[in-house]
Amino acid sequence: TWGARLDVPWETSGWNYLSAGPKAVFFTRPGAASLYRADRALKELKELPIEGARELTGVAADPDGGAFVADVASDAIFHVDGEGKILSRVGNDAGIKDPRALFLADDGDLYAVDSGLNQVLRFSADGALKKSWKGPWERPTLERLGVARGKVYINSHLGGGVWVMTTSGKLEGLCRRSTPEFPMPGPAQLTVGADGYLYVGSSGIGKFLLP
Repeated sequence: TWGARLDVPWETSGWNYLSAGPKAVFFTRPGAASLYRADRALKELKELPIEGARELTGVAADPDGGAFVADVASDAIFHVDGEGKILSRVGNDAGIKDPRALFLADDGDLYAVDSGLNQVLRFSADGALKKSWKGPWERPTLERLGVARGKVYINSHLGGGVWVMTTSGKLEGLCRRSTPEFPMPGPAQLTVGADGYLYVGSSGIGKFLLP
C-alpha cells in the first residue's frame, strides 16, 4: 500500500538513485546535473542545480536535511545542504574516478563505489579519505551498496549475487541466495533496512537476513 505519491514534471523514465533521510528525500535523474529534493510527505519537489556538476549519479541523504551526491562526469563527490549549496567537495585528489553509489553509515562515514578504478572508498565525516580497496569484481557490478553491522554489501550483476566484505576491506565472498521463487541472475538494486535485512531487487524483491 502506497503511503504517498509524488508526480514528477517530466516524461522520461525514473531516476538513477534515491535516498531518504530523516528530513528529506533526494534523487537524481539520468544524465542530469541537478539534484532533486522532496519533503518527507512527498508534497513538494524542488530542483537543486549543483555548481560544477555535470552528470549526477549516487546520492546519500544526511541527517541534517542535506545530501552527498556523486558526479561521474567531473569525478567528484559533493556534500550539499538542503538548498543545493556546496558544503564540501572531493575529487581526483582523493583517488576518485567515475563514482557511482554512495552510502552514509550510522557512524557518519561515507562509502562510495568507484567504477572507474573498481574500488570502494571510505571517507570520514569531515571528508578525509580513511581507506580504499579493490575487489575481484568486474566494472559493471559496482553500482549499488549498503553498509550494516560492520559489513559492506555490493551488488554483482555478472556474478549473480552480492559481494560481502568488512568495512576494513576484507573480502568475505559472493553471497548467492537464488531460489526458484526468487531467481537472482543479476541484482540491480539493494539496500539495507532498519529491520536488519538486506533487500535485493532483481526479477522481484527479495528480503534476506544479513549474512
